[in-house]
Amino acid sequence: MPPDPSMTGPSLKFRINLSPDEESHVVKSPAKGVGELTLDRETMRLSWVITYEDMTSKSIAAHVHGPQTPGGNAGVLFPLAPGAVTSPIKGSLILNEGQLEYILTGRAYVNIHTERHPDGELRAPIMRVRADRPTQ
Repeated sequence: MPPDPSMTGPSLKFRINLSPDEESHVVKSPAKGVGELTLDRETMRLSWVITYEDMTSKSIAAHVHGPQTPGGNAGVLFPLAPGAVTSPIKGSLILNEGQLEYILTGRAYVNIHTERHPDGELRAPIMRVRADRPTQ
């Protein structure tokens, strides 16, 4: 069987802009953050670097959640920081087909949880950066 043409070629790039305003519940926090994710099409390895600052308390977890519904919460797809959660968060893993589908269709988001906000203090949808568009 020939390879799927959508899964060959250069890596896919994604960006997140973390904000407390993206949470599905009210969060008052000065925290903010950004992240870049890269998907190697041939290996399905997703790599990430996420930085954040000004959290209201200690970060206790960071995950990718999905499948997202507008305004709702979703289950954890995979942890971004299996150990201690500190900025910057760096890591990678090989996606399964379901995780890949949720990320490619815009139905996954990043959530960083803290002691003060265990349901999440910072959240951002994972958005694909198109090769023909600037990354601002």
